[in-house]
Order: sequence, then C-alpha cells, then structure tokens
Amino acid sequence: MFTLLAAVASLSLRAVDESSGVVQLQPAGFVASWGNATDVLVTWEVVGGDCERAAAPRCDYWVPGSAKFTSPAFATTYTDKCTGQNQCTAWVGCLFTAALNSTLVDETMAEGQFTFNYVCGDGTYGFSDTKSVVSRREPAAGEEFSFFMTADNGFDQNATSVKDGMLRYQEDLASPMARFFLVVGDIAYSNGNQTLWDVWMQGWESLQSAVPTLFSPGNHDGRWLFGNNYEVPNAPKVGGGESGTSYSKRLPGPGPNVFVESNLGQNIPNMNSTSYWWSVAYGGIRIIALSTVHDFSQSSAQYAWFVNELKQADTPESRKVNPWVIVTSHFPMYCTIDDCFCGNYTQAALEQRCQSGGTVLPGILEVNGVFIKAQLEELLLEYHVDLFLAGHEHAYERTLPINNLVPTVARPPTRKPAGTTDRYINPTAPIHIMAGSGGGSPDSDWRDYSAFNWTVVRSDDFENLSDRPYGFLVFTMSGDRTKLSGAYVNVVKNHTYDRFEIVKSGF
Repeated sequence: MFTLLAAVASLSLRAVDESSGVVQLQPAGFVASWGNATDVLVTWEVVGGDCERAAAPRCDYWVPGSAKFTSPAFATTYTDKCTGQNQCTAWVGCLFTAALNSTLVDETMAEGQFTFNYVCGDGTYGFSDTKSVVSRREPAAGEEFSFFMTADNGFDQNATSVKDGMLRYQEDLASPMARFFLVVGDIAYSNGNQTLWDVWMQGWESLQSAVPTLFSPGNHDGRWLFGNNYEVPNAPKVGGGESGTSYSKRLPGPGPNVFVESNLGQNIPNMNSTSYWWSVAYGGIRIIALSTVHDFSQSSAQYAWFVNELKQADTPESRKVNPWVIVTSHFPMYCTIDDCFCGNYTQAALEQRCQSGGTVLPGILEVNGVFIKAQLEELLLEYHVDLFLAGHEHAYERTLPINNLVPTVARPPTRKPAGTTDRYINPTAPIHIMAGSGGGSPDSDWRDYSAFNWTVVRSDDFENLSDRPYGFLVFTMSGDRTKLSGAYVNVVKNHTYDRFEIVKSGF
C-alpha cells in the first residue's frame, strides 16, 4: 500500500514548464558517458526536485533475458549565481549519476551484441522508461565500428537536425554501430540561464542516453582561463559565458578528478570535474582530450599530464594494442576562417592574439590558432598523433597531413569535388579537422583558399551551404584496425560532403 501511495504521489508531482517545455519533478535529460575502465555513467536531472527528498536513487540494468544488476546513484545539486545579469538564473533541482558496471552485462551478451537496457530513478520522483545504451564491450577481431564527433552544439532546430542525422545513422543496420560520441566543447550556450541547460539535456536525450557521450569544455562552458566572461555584458567580445559550475556538475566523464580555483570571488566556489581532460582507449584507438580553456602552458599540471599520456600512447607496446592516437581540443590549431583566431600565422599574431586593448578579464581574447600551434604542435609531431579534432569556429574544415604549416602531401590542383574520397597512406604528420557545426550560428566568412596550401576541404565548398554547414563527423575503424575512414555529413542536404581514409601499416 505504501509503495502504491508513493507512486501516486510521485505522479502528482510531475509537470512540464509551459514556457520552456522543460520536464519537471521527474527523471529527465538522461546522458550516458564513460567513467573508469569498466563503467558506463548515467546522469539525469529532476528539475525542481530536492536531493534530500530523493528515496534510494538507483539504476537497474540488464541484457534482455538475463539477470538484472543494480547500481546506486549519487545525488548532487549546485548554485550558480551571477551579479548584474538578467540572463543569469539560479537552478533548483537535483542531479543523479550512477556507475553501471559494463563488464557485468557484457558477460551476459551474445556474440555481436553491444547494447543493454536500463531504468533509473528513485522512490520519490519516479523512474524512467526503459532505455538502451551501447556498452563498453570491445569490438571483436575483424569487426568494424564507428563513432561520432561534433562541437558547438546548443539546442535549436539546427542542433535538432544534427542530432536526428546521427540517430538515422545509428538506426541504419547497414552502417557499423557508433560506440561513442565526442562533443568537443561549447555544449549548451546557456549564457548563465540554467533553464537552457535543462532544454539542452532533455533535447539531446534521445541520442545521448543511447550512445555514450564524452564531453570536453569550450569557451562558452566556463569562465576559466581561456573562457568567455559572463559578468561583463557591455564587453561583447568576452561575454556570452558561464561560470563553469553547470558543466562541472552535469557532465562527469572518464578523466581524473581535477580541481580548479574559481576566479569569480564569493559568487561561485571552486569546482572540480572528471571531464575537463581525459584519455580513453577503445578498439585500437587512444583518444586524448585536452581542455584548452584551462591552463595548458608548459608549467601547468595539464601539460604534464598530456605529455605523459602521449609518451605512454606512443610506446611500441601501446601501439600494438592501440595503433591510432587522436587528440581533441575545443580550439583548432589550423583554420582559415576570416577572423582574429584563424589564418594569421605570424609572430605578431602570436604576440597580439585576439586582444582588443581592453583590460577586463580577456579570457578568450588571449588565445588564437597560432597560440595553440605554438604550445602543442611539436608534441603532436614528436609522439606521432594521427588526428587533431577541434571545433570553436562554426564551420567545417579539414587539412592535409601538416607539419609546421607545410603539408606533407601535395594538394590537388582543383578543389575537392563533394563525395570523392581522399586516401592517405602512412602519413607522417597529423590531419587537423575543425567541425564546429553542431548547431551554433554559422561562421561563413573565409580567407582566400589559394593562400593556404594545407587546407583541402571547407564548408564554403558545400553547394552554397557556407551559411548552413550543420552536420557531424562519423569515423569508421576497419576490422583489422589498419584503416580509419572519416565522413562529414551535412544534415541540411543529408549529403556526405567530405570523405577520407587514413591507412596504417607496420604495427
């Protein structure tokens, strides 16, 4: 009787905010990610809920026809206050995260099976419907797999189209299943409005609850060292930011638990997260995710961590298991958008960066492409990184394999026709890809293509779609781990505008 009454009471609490469409007082906004080497993390929110009222939050998970497992959930909340900003709002609610041991369910899976079911919630606010998520089970020898990448997403009709495009790919039985999804910064564009974080979590739930999503922070996600400032509304070049608390609390990941000191005084406390910077391995690939909005100078803790990860990844023993190394960064190193960030690879640009002469917490103005290059490129070359994936500029661009502004292969004499496939065999330098077209307002002003002999594909090539570059990258690893294929799908035309293959031998 008590259980029935509690269930009825919890149902009576449920509501939807009419102005935002945000589901309140029930589990919503599910995001799956990775934790330690065996865990699939599941995070959800109860908007308007009280963590102290939550009764035994948990997730039950299972493979259909097999035994169920249960993991308790950790509950937390946060306060994100701002001063003098109408856009900034506090948040009332509770966040829950449970660590689901993928190894337990993997052992009950049939050969070729890679998903399991879960239900999460608690006795006060109720439980979710049954959801399905991709496990961390390694692909079998000879089996292909895929993964997605976007950046600069937000949630509007353009982001919805990108999300739906990835869902269509995942539902296509002829395509290798995507095992994870990389989101490389600028997640929700809430600008301090916490309701927009709820809109984003709930809007992307259909994909992010089903495909483990690994996040890295961008300049709009926190007012960290190189992030946007959200307390200076009259300085548009540094505005449009976040404190960083929302990202830190809502999006746990597979990295070390890093503590950072707040520069916001008493309004925002110090914060910590396991998704600032991180490293994972799967299916022959080592992915090392940097946070270029935090300090990554040579004296920083992150730089020391990055060098150590690269050294370990590049040993002969590691390369036998994971022959591929991918590095991600929100900020690109090579790009040719016509602004202060891209295309100006001079000493003057390195010294000035994007400074406008102001003195108010420049943050994002302290960084540009040539600065990223000066800090990181030699490491990429020394430790034989294969791909450098970035966002930030709301466009798509891919380079040839490149070493200090010099392409290691010749660019074709004419611009690449859409749909053709470029092939690179044992390249001696990394390929750089900027794919910041996950939904944010487009950047469509480009520098002269002929002035840069290392860029090969840009979204201004896409049949008058430079102002509508929205799309996603999908990578496919061959069964023998010798070929990594990439495709950029524009969701406006539902057409693949860039295809390329990198082939490795001798490992």
